[in-house]
Amino acid sequence: MPDEFKSYAEALAFLNSHDSFERTENSGKNEQFLKLERIESLLKALNKPQEAFPIIHIAGTVGKGSVAAMLSAIMLRAGYSVGKFTSPHLVNLRERIMLNDRMILEEEFVSCINMAREGVTLCGIRPTFFELLTALGFLYFRAKKVDIAVVEVGLGGRLDSTNVVIPELSLISLIDYDHMHILGNTLSEIAREKAGIFKKGVTAISAPQKREVVETLRQAARETGNELKVIGEDLEFQFRQGLSGSDQNYLINLKDNSWQLTDIKVPLVGRHQADNCALVVAAVACLNDLSSFTVSDSDLRQGLARTNHPGRLETIIRNDKADILIDGAHNESSIDALVNYLNLSGLNLPLVCVFGCNKTKDCRAMLQNLEPVVKNFIFTKASANPRAEEPEAMMGIFKTLDSDKKAEVVSDLSSAIATAETYCQSEETFCITGSLYIVGEVKSLRL
Repeated sequence: MPDEFKSYAEALAFLNSHDSFERTENSGKNEQFLKLERIESLLKALNKPQEAFPIIHIAGTVGKGSVAAMLSAIMLRAGYSVGKFTSPHLVNLRERIMLNDRMILEEEFVSCINMAREGVTLCGIRPTFFELLTALGFLYFRAKKVDIAVVEVGLGGRLDSTNVVIPELSLISLIDYDHMHILGNTLSEIAREKAGIFKKGVTAISAPQKREVVETLRQAARETGNELKVIGEDLEFQFRQGLSGSDQNYLINLKDNSWQLTDIKVPLVGRHQADNCALVVAAVACLNDLSSFTVSDSDLRQGLARTNHPGRLETIIRNDKADILIDGAHNESSIDALVNYLNLSGLNLPLVCVFGCNKTKDCRAMLQNLEPVVKNFIFTKASANPRAEEPEAMMGIFKTLDSDKKAEVVSDLSSAIATAETYCQSEETFCITGSLYIVGEVKSLRL
């Protein structure tokens, strides 16, 4: 066996030495990342750590992180030990592997990497970055004897390395257009890939979806032999805005044949979070029915109230400068949610927007949707994002919109923020969006 790593830096360097879809720019060769044989072989060599604890598995285009955050907070409030595996991270890689809302410690990370490395040697394969990280997360959760783990799909579903689990529940958040070069060019094709997480006999719950998505999910459920519940169809769902309208907090009602929950306060702002919260509430209700988990009404409500999900419609309050609204909206659907929020926010619109996205995204559609609520675009990129679109390229795309709004290129994020501040009074708010990489870098700066 190879010598063990002693430091976090060594372990991290080893992880980063593996091929990563997150870093590759050649979308035409990404099929090398999308297969299950490697992760299955690795986990078998490690005595299948993913089978040591119950799992809730989450797929979808947008909202997976919000669903994971709310669900974890509820289960933690109910007294359970909760593992959470998500991606990507904002500032620190260890954010992806959480225990009871705390990052895996550096020394624990090193220990799990060493265990995973032994498995790599035993099975004789070279996993990808995400496969190795997935194995590390499962090893950590087994070592900590978690009561339950909330596991978010990295990409797609059918061929994602997390799709080796047999969960208690399968959850599907909103499905929309994204990663079309990998998942397909139609919503039905994309939904088929997401539905790849369905397992025979395992109940699946979906957030409200477009008709063609629902039809695809129902067909996949019939083929797999599992029950599918779609919120708004199989589960009665209503929502309304709370009394403090400017906060954009919503209240939801959800009803099934055997249970009913009313006036549940959505903890995260934005209309789209009402759908995400409904998915979480339905999941908790089904857990109460299907398994040995018990979550009281009080635990549900108090857990939701404690939810923390940084980087999504998060406002950085500053006393002597303009406040900054940061949002990791990284595709057309999430930009739509941001615009909807802005239109109801009470902020002075149009506003200044610092924008940077990935090369693989539909930049034109994102900018077209943002344009009505923005007066000045400042195009930039995150320094640590290897797939960042060049600011000059975004400017070129923006010019095709034939917009009369102002726009400029600023090469680095810190300078872009300084430029935005020159356009704003101290009582104003400006926005930074386009990717989670941009938001992560903002959070690493002292603002």
